[in-house]
Amino acid sequence: MSTKYRVVVVGMGKRECTMPQAFQANGRFEVVGVCDIDPARLDAAAAKFGAAKGTDALQVASAL
Repeated sequence: MSTKYRVVVVGMGKRECTMPQAFQANGRFEVVGVCDIDPARLDAAAAKFGAAKGTDALQVASAL
């Protein structure tokens, strides 16, 4: 059985969440958190991936 890695993706950027989509498409990863300074991008990504959200990556990761 392979290990499943839990990831927090920092920065949703202008690439429309391609990084969390890539992690989600790979069964070895689980997107558990997203971070961004733009509230609209942050809310959209959190809703799309069902992940915790925040503007401080350390706080998001520490809470998980």
